[in-house]
Amino acid sequence: MDIREIIIIILTALVVISIITAVKKICSTENTKMIKTVMKIEGMRCGMCEAHVCDVIRKSTYVKKVTASHVKNEAVIESEQHLDTEALKAAIENTGYKVGEITEEEYKKKGLFGFLKK
Repeated sequence: MDIREIIIIILTALVVISIITAVKKICSTENTKMIKTVMKIEGMRCGMCEAHVCDVIRKSTYVKKVTASHVKNEAVIESEQHLDTEALKAAIENTGYKVGEITEEEYKKKGLFGFLKK
């Protein structure tokens, strides 16, 4: 084995170690606890209504993700901390929709490689 082969083996090992370290970092940062808030909302009739509700929620408070469904009559909000649900409810009702039951639950965001974990 000459010096070039040894250098190639060492460089390959360093690249593999770097990739493993990066994957572990991604998994650990995305496996954080989040708060999932589900709000029942009456009055949404179409996709534009869903977008309107999502915009109101995003402008009212800091959230990681928000989705609304006129079929399910609900908005699902993911955030890192508990939300001021009364302020959020008032903001949504000011736009003409009616807010019903609001539930919060803590859950772990699984992240990109969450399927690898048990």
